[in-house]
Amino acid sequence: MVWKRSDSIATAPMSPNEVIRTGILYKKGQGSRWFGRRNWKPRFFVLTQQKLMYYTFEGGDQRGEIDLTKCKKEDLQVMPADCTKTGKSSSTIWRVAIQVPGRRFLFAANSEYEMNMWVHDLLAVFHSNAHPDVPVRPSLIKEQLAAAYTTNSPQTVGLSVCHLPRQSFNGYRLRGVRREPRGSDFALDVY
Repeated sequence: MVWKRSDSIATAPMSPNEVIRTGILYKKGQGSRWFGRRNWKPRFFVLTQQKLMYYTFEGGDQRGEIDLTKCKKEDLQVMPADCTKTGKSSSTIWRVAIQVPGRRFLFAANSEYEMNMWVHDLLAVFHSNAHPDVPVRPSLIKEQLAAAYTTNSPQTVGLSVCHLPRQSFNGYRLRGVRREPRGSDFALDVY
């Protein structure tokens, strides 16, 4: 099986079915039945304004979807303490949890940068769904990230472009996206 990685696609104005981000994440199985799996499987994810769909692979069968219309920023956990990497699982340490009514979904990205990009886009979707009158343009964020990366000095790129609340999520202050001095990694400053 060949996995193809796709980057985020975003333009404005955004319709409910417009694709915001696609890519491969590891998803932890629910394991609620007698033989339910609780292992990590790679899935191809598609994020839209209203839902997060996942497939066996790009162009493959849809395995499920998560309704994001009622999700709030408090429903998103970055690097949850109760879900650390143990054993020989195929996932990575870069984990995110989304709590929806009746279930908690756990995902793992291949890198910190990729995890931060998914978190950023998910928070933008949550905020947009809570405030439908405020436009969200993740494409502008990508442009600012690219501009920040081309400069020589580390700098913080503000999140005000996409109208995200700057207070906090999960009790941490969200400052922005910063170019790390060690290379091509960007990271959310969470304090």
